[in-house]
Amino acid sequence: MITERAPRRRTGGCFIDLMPEGRSAAAGLGLDDLHTRNRERGTTWALNRRGHRRLGQPGRPTAMVRDDMEAAPWNRTAGRRHGEDGMEVRLATAPLEIVEGDSAVVAPPENAFCGTRCHESFARVVGADGLRSTVRRLAFGPHERFMTPWTG
Repeated sequence: MITERAPRRRTGGCFIDLMPEGRSAAAGLGLDDLHTRNRERGTTWALNRRGHRRLGQPGRPTAMVRDDMEAAPWNRTAGRRHGEDGMEVRLATAPLEIVEGDSAVVAPPENAFCGTRCHESFARVVGADGLRSTVRRLAFGPHERFMTPWTG
């Protein structure tokens, strides 16, 4: 099951440059239908702090918006019911607690908008929920323990 706190799929986002190795990895996961925004011709430049530019990394990157990257797995899983591919997507839902047991992890999700709570067991929980990860906080403790501020 995939849970997403937002009430609908998130769209938009910043540009991402996916290098050829990343495209190969995505294709290996069956995500070879990524939407890209590459021009027919173009050059990638890297800027330093003073604004001087140099030719970017070798191996032309694939330009895409975060939404483009997210759309490929979403299109493969959205709307599928549990059992077909073993995948379910629940929107407006977030885990509240993770309790390790002998053979399962219980992560009771809560519907973020109506406040209902149910207990379910899962073999594993994977957090892919960003810098201040709810899953990491529930499993290991407050994010301040795992974040180091960088000062320039």
